[in-house]
Amino acid sequence: MTVSCSPGTDFYPQKQRYTQAERRYLAIKEEVKGRATGLDEAVSQSAQFHDKMDPLLETLEGAVQRLRQPPPVAAEVEKIREQLAEHRAQGLELDKLLPSFSALCSRGEELIGRAAHDDPAAQAVRSRLLRLRSLWDEIRQRAEERESKLNDVLDLAGKFWADVAALLSTLRDSQDIVRELEDPGVDPSLIKQQIEAAEVRRTTPTGVRAGVIIINLFTFSLPAQGLLGLDGVYKNYKNVEM
Repeated sequence: MTVSCSPGTDFYPQKQRYTQAERRYLAIKEEVKGRATGLDEAVSQSAQFHDKMDPLLETLEGAVQRLRQPPPVAAEVEKIREQLAEHRAQGLELDKLLPSFSALCSRGEELIGRAAHDDPAAQAVRSRLLRLRSLWDEIRQRAEERESKLNDVLDLAGKFWADVAALLSTLRDSQDIVRELEDPGVDPSLIKQQIEAAEVRRTTPTGVRAGVIIINLFTFSLPAQGLLGLDGVYKNYKNVEM
């Protein structure tokens, strides 16, 4: 028996409904597949974000602690230069972290943008990003302040030690002058000449006293920078004080 298929029968409407249902199924399947891929990608990005965030935060927190409690600066010019060079080298090492810092910030913003505003996971990412940026900004600010102070103290220490050297030279000259003084004579006229010569030579110690006063000012202005260890400064201060 042959079945006649004509437009008037129910065959074509059923086939059309089947085709439409199949299309909807395939569309839903692709959408679910796309969402699954997106979720897998989001999970992977989130895991990478947290895996990279932890060591970077630890590194930045260590750098901040070192800058909050910097070692005292030595009084000697060469040692100050060494500390300045070391500080700049540490700054260059931190600069190498800039690509990682920028990438994490971008990745974090992307994760936050994909999530709902009240999503706890998104809130956690946002909190860690704020911490990361806060540490980075503090490091930059404290590093600039530290370098500026080191440069200021280096300049001041250079002047201080130059004045110390000049004063020590003057003191040695004064000692030579004192040694050259003749023994007191017996003749009154000769004694008078010796007194006059001694009065003239007394002007040199006066100059030395002025030099000591100037160095005293430098000695107490160096610790006022809030950076210097005092042992080296006061040791030399005692050596030149009269």
